[in-house]
Amino acid sequence: MASKFDGTGVICPGCTGVYHECNERYDPDIPANGTMFRLREPWKSYGWTDFPKDEHVCFGGLVCPHCDTPYTDSAGKVTLEERPEEGDFICPVCKRGFKSAFALSGHMRSHK
Repeated sequence: MASKFDGTGVICPGCTGVYHECNERYDPDIPANGTMFRLREPWKSYGWTDFPKDEHVCFGGLVCPHCDTPYTDSAGKVTLEERPEEGDFICPVCKRGFKSAFALSGHMRSHK
């Protein structure tokens, strides 16, 4: 069963890039680990490596693939993108939410 965080982007505190997203295993009540995230497209297709799917990969092991800044704070928490309300317009590529179909169609041009 997917969690409400499945597909939510993880924001790098260093460069503010969003290269990973939560998967169905993400739980905000426990420290983040490698099993809770997946690499987003298009970076996966570029050959960038994902986190090892291991519960022991945490804290300093969860680093931004762009700037090498750790994703987690001292409590093991990550910063997530704000998720839209259910029924909003969701980009099928990056899972970002938009308030209107017009806004989503404009955003889709950024993936070309």
